[in-house]
Formats: sequence, C-alpha cells, structure tokens
Amino acid sequence: MKYRDYSASDFANDSFFISWVKDPDEESDWFWTSFVEENPACKPEIEKARELISSFRFPQQYLAEEEFKGMRNQILMALRAQKEEIRDKGVSRPFHFRGVSRQWVRVAAAITVVCLFVAGIFAYMPYSADHLNSLPDAEPGMEKRINPSGQKSVLFLTDGSKVWLNAASKIKYPKEFLDSDTREVYLEGEAFFDVAHDPEKPFIVHTSGLKIKVLGTSFNVKSYSDEKTIETTLLKGKVRIEQTDRNGNRIGDVELKPNQTAIFHRESKIIKVREVVGENTASWKTEKLVFDEKPMDDVIVQLERWYNVKVHVEGKGKLGCKLTANIEGESLRDVLDLIEASHAIHYRIEGTNVYIEGKLCEIDE
Repeated sequence: MKYRDYSASDFANDSFFISWVKDPDEESDWFWTSFVEENPACKPEIEKARELISSFRFPQQYLAEEEFKGMRNQILMALRAQKEEIRDKGVSRPFHFRGVSRQWVRVAAAITVVCLFVAGIFAYMPYSADHLNSLPDAEPGMEKRINPSGQKSVLFLTDGSKVWLNAASKIKYPKEFLDSDTREVYLEGEAFFDVAHDPEKPFIVHTSGLKIKVLGTSFNVKSYSDEKTIETTLLKGKVRIEQTDRNGNRIGDVELKPNQTAIFHRESKIIKVREVVGENTASWKTEKLVFDEKPMDDVIVQLERWYNVKVHVEGKGKLGCKLTANIEGESLRDVLDLIEASHAIHYRIEGTNVYIEGKLCEIDE
C-alpha cells in the first residue's frame, strides 16, 4: 500500500487523510485505525501529520476563482523556493523529519505549512487543481473535476454531500444548490455518493441514459463510456433509477434496496437487478479492490485504471475466465504475481506498459 512509505508531510498532503483528521466518519476512522494497527511503524509519522493538520484552521468559505488562482500561484512559488533552498544545502529528503513532534512542527513549518495550506484549499474548494487535471467551467455556475487513471479524490459539495471520485472518472456539479428544487450532478466513470438528507431537494445523478434519484443515502455508480453496462449499487437508504430516451423522456423506473445492484445494458436498454455485497462494490474508495468471480477482461480494465498502466495480452481472444481476489495495498507486481501463479502466463513491466504472454484464459479441451 502506498501509505506504508509515507512521511508525515505526505500524509499531510493526502485528501483522504486530511478529511479523517478534520471531519472523521465511521468509514475513514475504521480505515486509519486498522492501518495503524497493521503498520505500527507508520504511527509516529501519522501522529506528526495529525498534530500539524489539527493546528491549522482550513478555509471554510470559498474564494473567488481569481483570488484562488493568485493565492495558489504564490503558494507554489514559495514552495519551489523552499525546495531549491534546501536542495542547495544538500538535504536529500527535505520532507521527512524525525524527532519530537512539536519540535518537528517548528522545524518543518517553512515548507510543510505551505504544503498543508495548499492541501487544505484543495480538499475543501470545489474547483481544485490538486494533482488532478481540472477542466475549466463549461457553463456558468458549474464546476468540473477529472481524475486521470491511477488517481482518486474526495469532493465536499455545498449541500453537505460527500463524493468519492474513482480513477479515470469525471463529474460536473453546481457551485451552489440554492436556486433549484433539486441537486443535480453529472457523472462519467465511477463515484460513491454519501448524500446529505434533504427531502425538499432530491439528489439526482445523471449518467448515460439514466437518472438516479435519492433523498439521502449511500450508493455507488459505475458508468464508464467504454463499458457495455452502467451499474448502480445501493449500500443504505433507497434510490430510484429512471431510464430515459435520447430526448430525455422517462421510459421506466427501478427501485433498489440495500445490497442490490441495478445493471443497465447500454445496447439492449434492459435493467437487471441482483443481490450483492454492497461494501465490496464500494471498497475501491478505501484503497481496496474486490473481485468476486469477475471476468478477466473486466479485471484487466480495472487494473489499468487503478495502476495507470496499459495491459497488452498476447493472443487475447476471449478473456471470459473469472478471478476471485481481494486486493488491499498490493503493488501491481503483487497482483500480476497472483495471476501468474493461477494461469499459464508470464509478464513483464516496461514503464507504464504491462505485457502478458502465454494462455491467460486457456480452456482445456
């Protein structure tokens, strides 16, 4: 897992870690408590980062776009100057300090305060330039966030709803929900929604050919444009999926209960509902991938997004064989070792390309 090698400054710049320190919930508390128990060597760095984050007040009001851009440029310039100054002094790893935590706060302030301030703005601003590729506003009053492959993020909407956006995904949402009877967002890719309850303003997720309507609930939506299906999985509460035609006319509804997934087939326009373990479907937001009899071609696509690589399969053919595995913190090489041990293949990694040679889904005659 990437967090095992983090310094205190790395933790202080991680949006998931910051949200746990500043606004913990059951999910994040469970994740970080479990992580510390399993990785006691990381505890000193985590405590340093927690103390530093807790000592600063994050901006609660949004800045105007120009103010934000100007402030961000000043911060990045200051950070660059600090890095150059430390590099000139011959310090090999300027962001990794050891010693008493309060002393570390004073020593690291010149650099880490700048890093943390940037992280604070990025964690709480709806228009973020963090380490993601943000698109400019397409229309007045709207914001967009794009996650490239290999990166995930957490968004805090102004109505109190929280959104985890998966890799290779994008979402468009209003800056404010003040002048509307609904709260509507637009998704391409995958996201998990924890919606603030507001019976007067239903929350609606628009995705290709579907509208997912809720009042307050937790659910996962997977709607990648290069996949044949759209999947909506409910963890708690209640959602109604409204199917629409190309003109936006409503042609059918499906209501979900917790631990059910609605699978919409783009070509046939048919929606099927099946029972699932909801937590497994949404496990990606806590750095886990759960494959439960998943077809290998789907597994490869998910690994490409998760690790930001391109997988080339020799004699690809039909990859209909299934994989069952829980991946929690494993490196790409660990996962490929697992596949290699259970299939007649060999692999090699060259930069961001993975080459799989052999019979990945050989069927014995």
